[in-house]
Amino acid sequence: MVDIGAISKKSGNNILIILNDGPKRFNQLLKLVSPSEKKISTRTLADRLKELEESKLITRKIIESRPPTTVYQLTEKGKKTVDLLLKLMKL
Repeated sequence: MVDIGAISKKSGNNILIILNDGPKRFNQLLKLVSPSEKKISTRTLADRLKELEESKLITRKIIESRPPTTVYQLTEKGKKTVDLLLKLMKL
């Protein structure tokens, strides 16, 4: 079952569609979700990512490096949700 609450909030569906192209770091997502005319705050992005992770639509992986890197990617449930979103967008 899809958690409509997580994807209906500001930028939730955009994050999922962006992650459909592959794993992204936080700053990459911030730039891709926030075109210059519609800025999203880092806090809002962090909140959306946390909600999507709690809904099991994305996973967060911390890569041990200097500095540590956090990468977000879709789960199988997230991939199915994106497929549904893309089909709805075509209607």
